[in-house]
Amino acid sequence: MSLSTIIAFVRNGLCCIKDLNLFSSSILFDPSYTYLVFSLPPPHLNQTTPLELLIGILQFYAFISLTWEGIQSIKRGIELKRSVQRAKQKVALQQEKKYFSAYRIVKQKLHEDAASATKAIIQGFWVACIGISFFWLFANSFHVTQTNVIGGVQALIHALTVAEIALLFVLYYMIADAAEKLKNARRIQRTVIPKLESSGGRLGQAVTEDFFDANIYSWIIHNGWSPYWTIDRSGESTLEDDAEQIQQEIQRVQLTVDTLLAVGQGDTSMEQMLKQAADMACQRLTREAWILHMTGVLECFLVIFNVVAFYGYMLSVLSFYLAEGEDAPS
Repeated sequence: MSLSTIIAFVRNGLCCIKDLNLFSSSILFDPSYTYLVFSLPPPHLNQTTPLELLIGILQFYAFISLTWEGIQSIKRGIELKRSVQRAKQKVALQQEKKYFSAYRIVKQKLHEDAASATKAIIQGFWVACIGISFFWLFANSFHVTQTNVIGGVQALIHALTVAEIALLFVLYYMIADAAEKLKNARRIQRTVIPKLESSGGRLGQAVTEDFFDANIYSWIIHNGWSPYWTIDRSGESTLEDDAEQIQQEIQRVQLTVDTLLAVGQGDTSMEQMLKQAADMACQRLTREAWILHMTGVLECFLVIFNVVAFYGYMLSVLSFYLAEGEDAPS
């Protein structure tokens, strides 16, 4: 669980305390204690309570961190998309017959990375929108919106509306990511590990080349698979460099697949070494599947919490437009 997620839990918990008026008789709701830390000008800003001060600080952190995270995601997506497009242009068609399995795996990986790049750009844009909207929430915690300096309550509601729209897109991608992680965890447990266990270290006796796709190939490789276009995205390489690198990548993948599927007659010590390697791979994949599963479950819980947040902010927006005399959202 990241630091931003933990801070979001704390911030939402403090907002619940404020909205439900819990501990209302404590110093958390007494503006005079804020004066001991900050001397805020009257008539509005000096009404900031210690609880609102804490919430405001955490909202400002969200403003900075989410905006920066969104911008970085857009940047990474653009760089990856450019790198993938250059690689696609240099995938020689004649290599399909010579390196059929590797060609298929690399093409699938390029397609998946292109989709990931597009998702990073779109998701990054909406995450940045949510981050920017937190500036008005931060200002509202310090009662700045009551002064009409940055658009007043109307601007706050507009910011919340943008955040609501952005959150819909982010929730969609969160649900898709959680489902993908859970599906991959099941696939490792039900497809990949049983094949490794039954092979006794000789995978070629249990499967054919069709067994491999981009995901399975990446899972079986001990340190994972990081093609060159996902590592060097500086844009400094030329099309000639890409042509050579994509050819080397395809040859490297084909060599690895052929090695994994090789069925030879070795001595007893070699058989034991292969069996030990398969057992270690099964143990590693079991851990990776468990991590994927738990990450997917955690993301499902985060989706639920964000749906609750979406509902709460939606009530604030609706109460502003549909109900007279309602208080401004916190």
